Amino acid sequence: MTDLFDKRSKMEADFMERYLSTVEKYQGALEALRISDAEDYHILKIRLETDIQNLEQHLEAMRATYQLNTEKLEYNYRVLVERDHENQATINQQKRKISRQRDILSGLKARYAETERKHIEENMRLTDEYKRITEQFKDLQGKFRHFETVDTKKYAE
Repeated sequence: MTDLFDKRSKMEADFMERYLSTVEKYQGALEALRISDAEDYHILKIRLETDIQNLEQHLEAMRATYQLNTEKLEYNYRVLVERDHENQATINQQKRKISRQRDILSGLKARYAETERKHIEENMRLTDEYKRITEQFKDLQGKFRHFETVDTKKYAE
């Protein structure tokens, strides 16, 4: 029985030794795994924090660009609205000018038509007067020749 107890004690001691050895081996492996994972976690954390900083910087740059573009667009819009008002004022001014010019043109056309009518009437009157004077001149020449002939005969006698 003591042999059995000794044997059992030895087996228990061997078992305990193997158990402790296995526990130590697993604890070592677990510790190595923890260290490896901690290093990986640390590296990943640094990389992600760097990415976050880069993305935040990029976001700020994009916000600044967006703000600048918004201000440019607002400025350009104000300039275009101002130009539109100026162009509308110019268009209205040109319409008024065209209207005045049309009125002037209409007046000038009427004056031209009246002047042309007067000149045509004057031309017809002068033409008639010219014809009348020409007839009178021919009559006068005829009378002059007649009297010249008569006078020449009279002096010749």
